[in-house]
Amino acid sequence: MFFSISRHADSEPVKAIRTSSQQAQSLSRLSATIAGRFLQAVQQATLFVLPDVKLALKEKEPTLATSLLAMLDDGLAELKTQGDDMQRQHMELQCCVQGILCGTQSYKPDPGCALAQAILLMKAEKQPDSPRSVQTSSTEYESSEDGDQSSDDDCRPGDCKAAQILDTTTAVGVASRDHKAAISQALEELKQVNDLVEADLGFWREVSETVQKLKHMKHHTSCLLQCASSSERLRARVEQRVDEYNDTWASLERHCQEYVARHEKTEVPMCEISMPHEVEESTDFADVQKAHPQLSR
Repeated sequence: MFFSISRHADSEPVKAIRTSSQQAQSLSRLSATIAGRFLQAVQQATLFVLPDVKLALKEKEPTLATSLLAMLDDGLAELKTQGDDMQRQHMELQCCVQGILCGTQSYKPDPGCALAQAILLMKAEKQPDSPRSVQTSSTEYESSEDGDQSSDDDCRPGDCKAAQILDTTTAVGVASRDHKAAISQALEELKQVNDLVEADLGFWREVSETVQKLKHMKHHTSCLLQCASSSERLRARVEQRVDEYNDTWASLERHCQEYVARHEKTEVPMCEISMPHEVEESTDFADVQKAHPQLSR
């Protein structure tokens, strides 16, 4: 579900992408878990507490209705704390992702990738069947029929070495372009991650606002309940406020249900970032740098 990045492609942008995508995966799982807890808490209120509040009003027991509403205080406080915390974490991750997207606009491939490709060429040169492994010395030239020292296909050692460096440099350029293309692809996937984080952040903002609204509505209704027994008009108003309060809880329940259902179908984008070939981490890097110092610049 998250970016899988080869250790041979490690560079600062790649590491940042990897870290952020792993954080996005972890936060995505946590977000779904907290939303599930929200849903359970809301269902407890709508199925058990609020129906009893309405029954107490119907039976003209405002004191009982007030006590039942007070049972929701601790639950609302906990929901508010968890919602605010999820909102904060999503905001921090969004800032991190957007910072990576802005900071990699002028990204240049890590020369370590070029060295990795140069190693492959050096290993190819050491193979017995490789054309580059056969280098002609001055004592091995054979005379051709017209008396030339070598055929047209032969080259002097210096020319062969120059050709090898040219081939290596060309391969490095190709590898660098490929790696940069892979990073660009990863950034496109990271933009999708940013969109998902933004959507989740919007959900938790709405949840926090709704929970805050429920706290105010509960306090308002409790105040009215204290005088509900003295007037039929006040009792009717309390019943109206309780219905509105119940509708707000039901709206929060639907919102959480939709989020949990949508989250089960949504995955954090995955992108493979790796070099075309695997190379061993050994002293070959030092050999390449010694043979072709221009590659490490």
